[in-house]
Amino acid sequence: MEEYTYYSITKSAFIALTKRLAHDPRKYNIRVNAIAHGTIDTGLIRANKTEEEIRHIFESMSSKTILGRVGNVDKIASIVVFLVSADASFITGQVIVANGGRFDYLSHSI
Repeated sequence: MEEYTYYSITKSAFIALTKRLAHDPRKYNIRVNAIAHGTIDTGLIRANKTEEEIRHIFESMSSKTILGRVGNVDKIASIVVFLVSADASFITGQVIVANGGRFDYLSHSI
């Protein structure tokens, strides 16, 4: 199988698990949501790589997004802050896609 086949299988399981887990603690008013993020500029991506390698990774990943860039941790943190706020009190069992509009594989929302 191709790399994207395994990716799609595990992403589908992630989505199903998020939706299923939202049912279990609902009687305690606990909400379960997930964030399906795209490429995020973190130390993990930069570890043990030259600046040229990092630039190549970011250019490659950016070319696969509608916004034409990779994300940063602040953008994901903002989603987390929203999800734990009272403004998101009617949101549960959802997978929030934050990937810059990545279009080279099956959508997380399908």
